Amino acid sequence: MEVEHVGYGLTQYAEEQGHDFVVVGDSGRGLISRVLLGSTSRYVLHHVHCSVLIVRQGEEKDC
Repeated sequence: MEVEHVGYGLTQYAEEQGHDFVVVGDSGRGLISRVLLGSTSRYVLHHVHCSVLIVRQGEEKDC
């Protein structure tokens, strides 16, 4: 299946398979990048009809 936006493909797949929960990552790009390039995680959050967990890239910390 060829799609225009990765987020569209993810939402379609989740709905076709009957998933109850979707986990996506967030690259943490800046505002301008998100506006110009879009955000897959935001697309999925607003278009899929199930719960969504967005995992953000964090800084590594020594324990």
